[in-house]
Amino acid sequence: MNTCSDSAFETYLLVECHLAKNTIQAYACDIQHFKSVVPHTGAPKKSDIIAFLATLNNNEYTKSSMVRKVSSLRMYCFYLKHKRHLDVPNLDDVFSVNRALVLPKLLSQASLDAVLDHAFVWSTSPQRDACLVGLLYYCGCRVSEVVGLSSNHVFSDHIRVTGKGGRERMVPLAAPMKQRLDAHLGTQKTASAWVFPGRGATHISRQTVTRVLRQLATHEGIAERLTPHTLRHMFATQLLARGMDIREVQLMLGHVSITTTQIYTHVNKTGLRHVYNAHHPLS
Repeated sequence: MNTCSDSAFETYLLVECHLAKNTIQAYACDIQHFKSVVPHTGAPKKSDIIAFLATLNNNEYTKSSMVRKVSSLRMYCFYLKHKRHLDVPNLDDVFSVNRALVLPKLLSQASLDAVLDHAFVWSTSPQRDACLVGLLYYCGCRVSEVVGLSSNHVFSDHIRVTGKGGRERMVPLAAPMKQRLDAHLGTQKTASAWVFPGRGATHISRQTVTRVLRQLATHEGIAERLTPHTLRHMFATQLLARGMDIREVQLMLGHVSITTTQIYTHVNKTGLRHVYNAHHPLS
């Protein structure tokens, strides 16, 4: 049974567009995904589409997946406009400037230093919050990987992270991260299956991490956008800027495709010239 059913849209794709069954299924599921992320009634707004694509980007969908979802949205909006006579946005205004596909901007070095040096004196759990921030930046973890980190996946010099699709990877612990992790674990009075236990038998929520970063930004007066993905983005960008091979960064981030990692390769010109001068045989 088709679990992504929109019968009228699917009938249009079959009868008038003569699309293959698998293509119809893919388009229908893309639109169902869109509706689940950005609930709306009637025709979607331009802001809905931008918000949806930004969500895909933040959740690290591959470029090919995003291109297909854009194609699905175009087809859906064409259907709404010409068959249901609804007022839909001009999608060329959204896609031609590629606004929704832009990664989070880099933090300034001053802001990053403030984040990493923050002592959380206002927090009821400063060691925990410092550890959360550390895992996002020093290990480049996704927020879901941080909150769901198992206690038995922590070792003396590395952690075992369970990423998308249940895929596991080993991430080494830098000295500052090891200190933060040891300090946090030292505050736990009872054993837990989770590094960050929440209420009951589960772990803390993603919203808890977002709230910690929001409060941190307020206390430090950071006007730049600070999210869990921003720190992961900084992690990847700085590793590449300092000369780490892109395939090694791919392994650290847990990307299946190197194409996803390549979106982080906006190395600054100064760093690129330094690598060129250091390694090029004719420099």
